[in-house]
Order: sequence, then structure tokens, then C-alpha cells
Amino acid sequence: MKSLSKELVAIVIRSGIEIWVEKERADNLIQLLKSENCPQFIEYENQIINKADITGIFNPQTMDERTRRKNGQWQCNNGKWHEKFEKCLCNQKERIL
Repeated sequence: MKSLSKELVAIVIRSGIEIWVEKERADNLIQLLKSENCPQFIEYENQIINKADITGIFNPQTMDERTRRKNGQWQCNNGKWHEKFEKCLCNQKERIL
């Protein structure tokens, strides 16, 4: 089955800036960062980035989880997200059924 949209990744900079690009376009940056002769300053997407300030390149799921945690949500053992201070009743619901 073909996907209608391109896979995106976020290039996260230490200052909190997120640059969202298609994974295929980020692959060149990934290879450059892995190389031994990577320059200190990288021109990418018409911007100059200090390689030391790149926190990482992350998939959308990781970014979503990060945002949820920043907003105070937490994930129970069943994989369900709960609001801050909300008690998990997931196992109790299963027992009732």
C-alpha cells in the first residue's frame, strides 16, 4: 500500500527549535553528522546550524511523547496516556469486563 504523505522527522536544536523535514531530506544531514569530517557549522534548509547544538533527529512519535510529557501527561503500563494527577484505572476496567 502506498502512503499519501512523506515520512517526517524533527531536527531538534538545543534552543528548542524544531525543524520538520521529510526523512529523505534529513538522511543527507544524518550522514554528514556521522562522518568524521563534519564541519562545525552546517548549512541546512537555508540556515546555518552549529552541529554541537543539534540535540537529535527524531520521529513524530517521539516528538509527540515529548510534548505530552512536557504537558504533564504520563503513560501507564497499558500504553494509555493520562492527564497529570489522573489515576490509572485501565486494569480495573479490564477486570469488570
